[in-house]
Amino acid sequence: VEQVLPYVKPEMTALEIGSGDGLFATQITKHVKSIKCSDIDTKMVEKCKKLGFDAASVNVLDIADDDKYDVIFGFDVLEHVLDIQKFSRKMSKIVNELLVLQVPINRTMVPPNEYFDGHSHYFSPNSMISLFTPDFISQGIFYANPGQLARGPELLCIFSKNKDSSK
Repeated sequence: VEQVLPYVKPEMTALEIGSGDGLFATQITKHVKSIKCSDIDTKMVEKCKKLGFDAASVNVLDIADDDKYDVIFGFDVLEHVLDIQKFSRKMSKIVNELLVLQVPINRTMVPPNEYFDGHSHYFSPNSMISLFTPDFISQGIFYANPGQLARGPELLCIFSKNKDSSK
């Protein structure tokens, strides 16, 4: 939470995609006007609802284009999205000001099976910036060691909406 606080404002409406059990939402809720939780796992959505959050079980790519949020948070989500170009276009439509994404990097993991480790994509700072240009401008890319943000090494990317972009 500390890494994103300099970028968020108390009047912002927020959406967390892949919200899981609501841990981040619980931590950021006092720093934004409102936060909605979204996860494809209905059990996680129920956990968020029990914490008092507005929560929905929806794939981020299926969110209506007219649902707008000042800031969208997504932690350990993007690497699971099959169509990252569609994801980028969706973010351009529904983010008003800020996009905060965290992705794992430099991981060695035991895959669930020998053919697929659960991640459809892997990212570098350059690939993250390229994916969201020209609609977003990188405000900061931060490396985190295991345990700082999550279990493994992470890349935290903070983008602001490019108001001059015409995509």
